[in-house]
Amino acid sequence: MNKKNTSKIIFKVTFYFISLWLLFFLGAISTVTLFKDGHFIGKENILKNNIFTIILLVLSVISLSLTKVINHSRKGALCPSYKITSVKNENYEVMTFIATYIIPLVCINLTEIKFFIIFLLLVITLGVIVTKMDLYMANPTLALLGYKLYSIEVAGEPNKTYIVITKDIINKDDNIEWKSLDNERWYVRKV
Repeated sequence: MNKKNTSKIIFKVTFYFISLWLLFFLGAISTVTLFKDGHFIGKENILKNNIFTIILLVLSVISLSLTKVINHSRKGALCPSYKITSVKNENYEVMTFIATYIIPLVCINLTEIKFFIIFLLLVITLGVIVTKMDLYMANPTLALLGYKLYSIEVAGEPNKTYIVITKDIINKDDNIEWKSLDNERWYVRKV
């Protein structure tokens, strides 16, 4: 695998991992144990009784911190600009992701080791599937972080449609710089 393809895969996996921040956070909330039989478990038992909670909180913080990596790449050199000739909002697709992937994962009992391992295996398997099928961009948690999905056509490439993810609001006749995620998906910023 060449360096360019490796970079694209890393970018896709990064977007997928960023999209999991809310799932990790909700999992942490569902596993936290501070009281037992109506009494505070004590400071000495907090770490021991909340290992999964701590792991999920750390994963949530890591996934949110990856937005800085993406934002840094926005500042770097992207491919030369194109003028948008057609634009369509594609943000409606994100609800499919929530119903299909997020809700079932939140319902797993994460307080037992076997279910926690199953949860992690499902997240990894889902990541491979979502990345290979290029579904990583259609995630509502990315929308919560300010990312938007569009379907665009650009000048000089008639009848070629690209799905783009951006933090900018883009319109017809805007100029964009882009980074290819694959043949049909770009990460863009408005010039």
